[in-house]
Amino acid sequence: MQSWRWRFLGIDAIPSWLSDSEIEAFFTLSPAELATVRTRHGELHQLGLALHIGFLKMAGCALNSTDVLPRRLLMFLGAQLEIQTLRVSSLRALYPRRPTLHEHQKLAQAVLRVRGLTSHAERQLVAHLQRCATGITQAADLLGPARAWLHDKRYLIVHERQLLDLCRRVIRNDEQALSRRFNREISTHKRQAWLAALTAPHPGIVQEVGTVASLLNLVSVGMGVGFTVIGKDFIYPKNLVVVPLRGVRYATSFVLGWVKGRTDPVQERLIEIVKELAK
Repeated sequence: MQSWRWRFLGIDAIPSWLSDSEIEAFFTLSPAELATVRTRHGELHQLGLALHIGFLKMAGCALNSTDVLPRRLLMFLGAQLEIQTLRVSSLRALYPRRPTLHEHQKLAQAVLRVRGLTSHAERQLVAHLQRCATGITQAADLLGPARAWLHDKRYLIVHERQLLDLCRRVIRNDEQALSRRFNREISTHKRQAWLAALTAPHPGIVQEVGTVASLLNLVSVGMGVGFTVIGKDFIYPKNLVVVPLRGVRYATSFVLGWVKGRTDPVQERLIEIVKELAK
């Protein structure tokens, strides 16, 4: 799939800002698609089915939005179908009867050979996302890879809420696996020593070190995935960087978080302590 198409995957309405080239790329009907569209009785039904086929190509999901339809898009489809589109302004105007809308959504999926997500396919998707999850800590960052996989495999892109739940499960499983490895490779005694050193009152940095204690406690009980170093502009978890264990070159691997950009004496001292204890 061309990268410029990714931004359209999973959208729930037709953007009013679509360019002429984008309209042409998504809504040009093949001879087979055009033949299927022309089996519908009535010009509005033909226009509606053509709209659903084009939207499914673009977004990978069904069109349900009642927003006003872009005039240029309707004129483009009307020219292909050789029909007038002046009376149409929205999906609601096209479908006074809801069952017809659902029928056209299903028919568009059949024309493009798009299937609903099965339990077997969901397991395949989870396996794919697990391979993509290295270094990712936010479920939303997996939405793009998930939608691209569903589109490439010709599965209907599910609602964002359902997809986010799936991505959160992948992130949670990845964090738990990392935590188990962390606890397996690093003894409780060493973790407790790190925690004690990082939270001990050091001259000039007592307040800042105390702030980090609650986050480090997550590591000490095996629930977290990293250390964090707090500076003046630190925002949790925005400024937390998770480094995979295999990417750390110390004698005993661990996960280290730090604030991107400017460093200060607090950060530098804490990083020194962690490095010393990891030898």
